[in-house]
Amino acid sequence: MLPVLVDRDDLVLVDRQSHASVQITTEILSARGARVQTVPHNDVAAIERKLSQAPDGTRVWLLIDGIYSMFGDMAPFDALDDLLARFSGLHLYVDDAHATGWMGRHGRGAALERWPDHPRVIVALSLNKCFACAGGALALADDAQAQRVRYQGAALMFSGPVQPPMLGAIGASAALHLSRDLAGLQSELMARIRHFNRQAARAGLTVMSEAETPMRYIRIGDTTQTIRAGMALQQAGFFVSTVGHPAVPHRDTGVRLSLTRHHRMADIDAVIGALAAHMGESQATAAQ
Repeated sequence: MLPVLVDRDDLVLVDRQSHASVQITTEILSARGARVQTVPHNDVAAIERKLSQAPDGTRVWLLIDGIYSMFGDMAPFDALDDLLARFSGLHLYVDDAHATGWMGRHGRGAALERWPDHPRVIVALSLNKCFACAGGALALADDAQAQRVRYQGAALMFSGPVQPPMLGAIGASAALHLSRDLAGLQSELMARIRHFNRQAARAGLTVMSEAETPMRYIRIGDTTQTIRAGMALQQAGFFVSTVGHPAVPHRDTGVRLSLTRHHRMADIDAVIGALAAHMGESQATAAQ
């Protein structure tokens, strides 16, 4: 979508923590002549300065995630809404893959929940992840944009279609998302997210974001200790992702896990207890 709609005279601002797929695409945009600049993560003041300094008539694209995949924190939607109102040249591209399904009316995610029909907001949704199928979807501003992407988008021109079995799964998942059952399922997941946040705080673990999202990231801050923590959890029967540089800065190495409805409250208590116990033993050993 972006190489089709972004022109060479446009200014492209990309959040430092945007998904890798977005970062890779900016290399294509830069090669085609667009000016690409990185802005600090969720730094609204920096974005506003860039907008104020842009020459009159410049179209500025801001590339962000609705919910960031690593730490599970959310975009500053209120502040971005204000910028959209004050800067007519601002266009948002929101990768909302990690909010699709579990969040918003009919699972439409965080961005479309805020901007269901904004003429300068484009949202990318994933039919993988929480939607549990394959492929993706774009919520574009109008029919003209949709037709342009349909006929010129490289992914549509040079790749194959979603396979028939996955089309069937997409239809079944869409029917579930449109049913009355979805709100209850979302509520069950939210209860687990809130329980995790409360229990992690009580255990003294450093959760990188207090946002109520399924991606939970416990900061450890040392690569060796992070690897040891992951091994200790695996030995205790828990599988989590250990994350280090260059995915995150050295100071933010840690473990990442994703909550689902299939996790019981007891499972959450157990993994937090196991990690807290390991961290306590590690600190005691270091003190000796």
